[in-house]
Amino acid sequence: MVFASEPARSENYVPVKIDEGSGLQGQLSSRHIQMIAIASAIGTGLFIGTGPVLKNGGPGSLLVAYILIGAAVCLCVLLSCLGEMVVNLPVKGSFTKYAARFIDPALGFALGWQYWFAWTCALPAEMTASAILMQYWTEKVPVAVLITIFLVGVACINFLPVRIYGEAEFISSSIKMISIIGFIILSFVLCAGGGPTHHKHGTEYWRDPGAFKNGFRGIVSALVSAAFAMGGTELVGIAVGESKTPARTMPKAVRAIFFRIVVFYILAIFMVTLLVPSNDRHLNSKGMTNTSPFVIAIRHARIHTLPSIFNAMILICVLSVASSSIYAGSRILVSLSEDGFAPVFLSKTDKQGRPLWALAATTLVGTALSYLNVTDSGTVVFGWFASVTGLAMLLVWATLQLADYELLNTYRVSWYKSKFVFGFGVCLLTVIFQGIVSVWPIPDTDLGPYDNHFRVKTFFANYLGIPVFVIMWATWKVFSRSKIVPVDHIDVTTGRRDFDIIDSEKGRSNWTDFLKRR
Repeated sequence: MVFASEPARSENYVPVKIDEGSGLQGQLSSRHIQMIAIASAIGTGLFIGTGPVLKNGGPGSLLVAYILIGAAVCLCVLLSCLGEMVVNLPVKGSFTKYAARFIDPALGFALGWQYWFAWTCALPAEMTASAILMQYWTEKVPVAVLITIFLVGVACINFLPVRIYGEAEFISSSIKMISIIGFIILSFVLCAGGGPTHHKHGTEYWRDPGAFKNGFRGIVSALVSAAFAMGGTELVGIAVGESKTPARTMPKAVRAIFFRIVVFYILAIFMVTLLVPSNDRHLNSKGMTNTSPFVIAIRHARIHTLPSIFNAMILICVLSVASSSIYAGSRILVSLSEDGFAPVFLSKTDKQGRPLWALAATTLVGTALSYLNVTDSGTVVFGWFASVTGLAMLLVWATLQLADYELLNTYRVSWYKSKFVFGFGVCLLTVIFQGIVSVWPIPDTDLGPYDNHFRVKTFFANYLGIPVFVIMWATWKVFSRSKIVPVDHIDVTTGRRDFDIIDSEKGRSNWTDFLKRR
């Protein structure tokens, strides 16, 4: 949205002190931003996480969940909320600045640190996943050695100039896109009976064993899994801060996410449901690659060379997400430092705009957690660390919508309320559904019956992030004596882009005219 008029102000209006920017430089082009967005959106959630959802919820629950969450994330969070704020008020570092600017500085503090820790915990999780994927070919190399090799690789990419990081993400995302397009084409061929078995596939697996398994619990479980699988799509809001032309880049990147999620997520998942039944015994197998419905579909077709190729592609996806976690974590630290929520030295950059201190801090913490995750006792500790950030993505989505709601409320408009109710409602329901899945889980014959102890432990593990978030918010509020920003005190002028600048970046378009009329 490009606002055409200033909001009403009270006589006692005092602008909020906002940092004008950081030392981060605009070295990323439009194609870099679009591919970074795709890289963060397509990962193990699609290739691995869809397996348990298909097993527990059936093909109908799987498809409905991803359509609903995809609509909420793309249309409400990215297109309407993050896109509007970034185009008009671009920030370098992290979009968590909007929470502090439009709602409450204490909220920005709590959200920023929890979001940073979420990405920091994502690094060791992806490193462990990479080591497990390598065991598809050999188990002779120790996991710690593999993790070390992968850590050095992803760290080096991030310490290079940001344009090189952008090129690396462009290449990895291109591989993802080509692989998924290839799988979709292969799926059409297999459904038509063109595979080695010449078996034609239709909707028989939707009829038997059925489209929806485990009733309401199956759908709820699928919604929770879909929400976590799409976590990271908001990373485009961080990357666009280093774009050369944010007003031109952001709309393109958001539209790219929307259309490619429709193609890559929805269409690929639908084709999987035609090729793999929800009661397939391989969905109960041990190991990440063995439970991937994409690999299972290829194996059923008796194509012997493709499973290894697809495993390599999944490995690239995992390493790409690991690289994105260092990038995102470092930029969040820069933002926290600029807002006074972290030590000042973390926002320092070199002549090429690299936040070396923030990169080093994020990498060191992620590395320590990676090696902690190797040992049996360390895995338990890491599991509780990860639980603190389990709901971080949902909190970010909900806060972005609330910040956009407050921003638009300053202009006394009402048309945005319906999108806020839908998007915020989906986030809230997903948090509630997380509790339902914890207290009333779907029975797993491999794990045995669920007793009360297991339910209580799972419930606290899933919801630990909320009390930690509240404690951080309350602590900073007491320490800094911050107050909720009144609507008539919201600063909508500092850093705002003029129409002439926006038009010079992206050219006069129907998109700009439409938003300006709003």
